[in-house]
Amino acid sequence: MTTVNVYLNFDGNCEEAFTFYKSVFGKEFTYLGRFKDIPPQASSQTIDSKHANKILHVSLPISQETILMGCDNIEEEGESYKHGNNFSISITSNSKKEADRLFNALSKDGIIQSPMKDAFWGDYFGQFTDKFGINWMIIAEPSSEKADETKKVRGIGGIFFKSKDPVKIKEWYSKHLGLNTDEYGTSFKWCQYPDKENIAYTQWSPFTDNTDYFSPSDKDFMINYRVENLESLLEELKASGVEILDDIAVYEYGKFVHIMDIEGNKIELWEPLDPGFEKVAEGVTS
Repeated sequence: MTTVNVYLNFDGNCEEAFTFYKSVFGKEFTYLGRFKDIPPQASSQTIDSKHANKILHVSLPISQETILMGCDNIEEEGESYKHGNNFSISITSNSKKEADRLFNALSKDGIIQSPMKDAFWGDYFGQFTDKFGINWMIIAEPSSEKADETKKVRGIGGIFFKSKDPVKIKEWYSKHLGLNTDEYGTSFKWCQYPDKENIAYTQWSPFTDNTDYFSPSDKDFMINYRVENLESLLEELKASGVEILDDIAVYEYGKFVHIMDIEGNKIELWEPLDPGFEKVAEGVTS
């Protein structure tokens, strides 16, 4: 997934500004580096000692997909602060190939400050001003490229099991373990670290012992896994010879598909839309 964020440049007061933003958004910096942290071999210029503690880069997450970033402009790095160059648009891509494509297309007839290359902090990075005078940064994170190639299971989405009497078993769990149950069981409400405002759900549901929902498995349970990029994952699973039981079904609370593992367990894969799930969940335990 490609993300777009704003990158702010400051005239020496970046740390003051981001400390203020941090207090407003109630988040923590995921990175804060200073010019004194630059390895000597990574810069063609000698950084004046008066700039040593100025901010080279700071990242403040605002939401799961939005990051506010910034730095101090110093003349040794070829940048002097002025109104009009105090922000850039930062694009983070999943791969070097896509980062190169974006860089080459957007920088055409523009001014390149830094061609795409592996930076000392680990990212694949380039910077330019386009032909309309807009500043851009293009980034490919090594972790993103690796993660894009990895099958994505993000957590348990549901635990389903057979019961001789689902009504009585729900009553027992409600009385003795405090589950707030509804017709289907209960939905455990939790937050996805590190964003405490990103609410998610895990469903707990007893089924009648003669249900065919777990078929063709003959097991007494089924587990639902929360996943990302279900379509891409399904293509990978097909290519690997995994048994796919049905087509992707789409509801207001997400996408679903079912597969079989090598021991005959039916698995439900769910790419969730948690806000949609929140609308239909009545029995919520948190």
